[in-house]
Amino acid sequence: MDALSLVLGGRAQVGLLRSGVEEAVVEALFLLPPGSPVRRRLLAAGLPVDAEEGQLVVRRILSRSGRHRLFLNGSPATLTMLREVAADLIDISSQHEHQSLLRPAAARAALDACAGLGPLVAEAGLAWRRLADLRGELAHLRDAARERESRLDYLRFQLDEIDGLDPQPGEDQRLHLERERLRHAQRLVEGAGRGIALLYEDDDSLVGRLGELTTLLAPLARIDQALAPALDRLAEAEILLEEAVGTLRDYQARLELDPARSAEVEERLFRLEHLLRKHGPELEQLLQRRAEMAREVSQLSSATERLDELARTVAQAEEQLAGLVRRLSAARRRAATGFGEQVGRELAGLGMPEARFAVTVLPLAAPGEHGADEVDFLFGPNPGEESRPLRRIASGGELSRVMLAVKRVLVASDPVASYLYDEVDTGVSGPVAEAIGRLLQDSAREHQVLCITHHAQVAARADQHLVVRKVVRPDGRTVSTVALLDRAARVEELARMLGGAVLTEVTRRHAQELLDAR
Repeated sequence: MDALSLVLGGRAQVGLLRSGVEEAVVEALFLLPPGSPVRRRLLAAGLPVDAEEGQLVVRRILSRSGRHRLFLNGSPATLTMLREVAADLIDISSQHEHQSLLRPAAARAALDACAGLGPLVAEAGLAWRRLADLRGELAHLRDAARERESRLDYLRFQLDEIDGLDPQPGEDQRLHLERERLRHAQRLVEGAGRGIALLYEDDDSLVGRLGELTTLLAPLARIDQALAPALDRLAEAEILLEEAVGTLRDYQARLELDPARSAEVEERLFRLEHLLRKHGPELEQLLQRRAEMAREVSQLSSATERLDELARTVAQAEEQLAGLVRRLSAARRRAATGFGEQVGRELAGLGMPEARFAVTVLPLAAPGEHGADEVDFLFGPNPGEESRPLRRIASGGELSRVMLAVKRVLVASDPVASYLYDEVDTGVSGPVAEAIGRLLQDSAREHQVLCITHHAQVAARADQHLVVRKVVRPDGRTVSTVALLDRAARVEELARMLGGAVLTEVTRRHAQELLDAR
């Protein structure tokens, strides 16, 4: 049982290692039929699987250092991968598992499995989870409504302040330059006028004196052509000086001696620098922040629309879930009667012909992940007594038989290929044990069935018989052994189960009769 737990994804504990060794290896081989869901999971996980043989080899190596290793078909794997892959490999029923039948969840799962409602349950569960997510989002939006309005007021105030000034890219630099011009406008006008006078308007202006020099050199250049280049340069200089005069006149005409404009520039710079202190310090940062706030305002403003849209979506999801729940509840109610009758027939074969078994489907106050029904098993072991919930009246032996009967009904629809029953016949008498053996034998026609038992009547029904013993070796170490018995050894072992340590011919004949009657 410990070994099977490990290969099915159970927790590895260092305490399982024999003292004096550093590692332990557990390995199991499973044959997977072509339609096995385990095959699909292996392929989906990217793990190798032979298309023809369909084998799965699980190998776990436990290390005393705690660095355990796991391989699936020779490839390294994680424990999560193993648990997902191994979900349908083997069904283990222990002597305590019948207690699970006392939980409504187990009763509901059994009814759904018998009726083939797995896809509908999965669809309803998906719809329920989607609705829960939508409701959570809706509640979050509603809770955030007050905070959203406060944030919107803040952002709109900031945007109004920025948009009221409407700063343009590079405006801060242009305003600083204009302010400097306006501050020194008088000086600049006077300087430009003085430059015009020196260049052109004074009696001894540069343009006038340059003209005199040209008049002087022109006759001389006609005498000696070597002076011609100098004369050309003087002509060019005269043109350049006249152009400079024109430029100064244009500049002087553009200069404003306007105190109102100066005050306007100062006021705009003051407001712009105020915004830069809050959102800058650079104008590009201010403009970027303005764009970000505008986007956020748009998003927050659309939240009201999103709230209305989400409320409509929630209503649609509620309607969808309600439809699925109604279908699921109706299907469960239809299947409950047939399932109860099938389990009742199996109980009759297990020595309880008068027992009554029924399935009730009652509505829950609100739907959940598995629908809106509470499923319960009703049991009446004796005639003349009212059937009551199984959890209230069944004894341990009765629970064991009910569990086996339920398992037997579910065999046909169960994808699990192998079943392991661990002493599920505890607390029953010989005739009942014989009935349990027959039931397990019938199940073995469709599935692989392994059974751990101390009842000879159960063991005799098996196709093969393995005996587990603890042996003390000569070196004083205790080891467990598992041996496959031939027919003669089976007779001896069954006789020992019937009569105890001292074997007699009577117990051997009884064992032989049990084997012959299977």
